[in-house]
Amino acid sequence: MSHSRFVLLIDGANEVQMDKELSDFLATHPSIGCIVTSQSSAPRSFGDIAFLPEITGDFARSLFLTMRNSAPSALAVSDSSRIWEDVKSGFDVQLLASLNERTLPLPESRLELFSTSLEAAYSKVAVNEP
Repeated sequence: MSHSRFVLLIDGANEVQMDKELSDFLATHPSIGCIVTSQSSAPRSFGDIAFLPEITGDFARSLFLTMRNSAPSALAVSDSSRIWEDVKSGFDVQLLASLNERTLPLPESRLELFSTSLEAAYSKVAVNEP
């Protein structure tokens, strides 16, 4: 392993408690590159840390329009909803794009976003059941 090139990719490091183990591994194998994603900050012992920009309302709206390829239905609702300041992640934006693609109105809050998305998923499953 010490003569090969590896990049270790760990997604969701905040979901497990392995900071010490990962730090120890990286210290004993310094030639192995490591990319760690986390929704919280990483310990300094992980090396250089880069942060994605915060999801702002304007960024979320722009991402939504990109996901929907500026479809007329997306343009019509992108400025009318109050949801944008409540969006916290790209996943939230994807849920909004999925609702808009199904011509469902955009919710006004994040809680309503999850509720509406669950209802839409349930109705899709119920329609497809024999």
